[in-house]
Amino acid sequence: MDAFNNLGNVFLAQGRVAEAGLCYENALSRNPSFAPAIVNLGVVLRRLGCYEEAESLYQAALKTCADSEIIHYSHGTLLLMRGKVDEAIAELEWVHRRLPDDHTRHALTMAYYSAGEYARARQLLAEWHAADPENPIANHMLAAYVGGGEAVPDRASDDYVRSVFDGFAGSFDQGVHGLDYRVPTLMAETLQQLLGPGRRDLRVLDAGCGTGLCGTALRAYADSLTGVDLSERMLAKAKRSELYDELVMAELTEFLCAAVPNTI
Repeated sequence: MDAFNNLGNVFLAQGRVAEAGLCYENALSRNPSFAPAIVNLGVVLRRLGCYEEAESLYQAALKTCADSEIIHYSHGTLLLMRGKVDEAIAELEWVHRRLPDDHTRHALTMAYYSAGEYARARQLLAEWHAADPENPIANHMLAAYVGGGEAVPDRASDDYVRSVFDGFAGSFDQGVHGLDYRVPTLMAETLQQLLGPGRRDLRVLDAGCGTGLCGTALRAYADSLTGVDLSERMLAKAKRSELYDELVMAELTEFLCAAVPNTI
């Protein structure tokens, strides 16, 4: 079971969704109550847009795995995504009473916010902040989503941005591929129109480079290519491309002010 589930995780990380689904099904054929494979197969179904099938999977699983926090949580987040807010709140409250971790608190807060129950959302955020005063997501949501009773900051904090994109790093490339993300293609086409064929004689900055999706297009014109991003995990993926001469973890405005003083 574990072997099939782990192999499925590898395929899913590579964007090979159908193959991942087969692995999870193989794991479940050996143990239909194996919670990790149930949750992961639900993720596959969601990626494929089969939301009703995913919901049915979770509902059937909960008949035999009624005490599984991870299945209740996955079911709750799916219900929230489908606009079944009251049902989502019931599921997520059940999980929150047993496992009040960051993921559950975040999802439950968003569920109450979606339902217009702002007082309850604020109460949850206040409890989260009290339990973990330095948590960047709790602090951001308290100030920006529900209103903290104080001045709303002009921008999301560096810690919040870093936390969010660190969390996305592992699946970012596959996620944007599913959204028909065309920035790298458009970047290459625009550079070709403006600069002609690749010349590799420019100093190039990839501002907010993320995982390096635009690196190939930029490298064709760069004698020196620098990538800047706030997310350490995004930069780690960009480094694997071996396209960049330098990768810097920094907030972009601060980086530019330091690199070119008195220009911003």
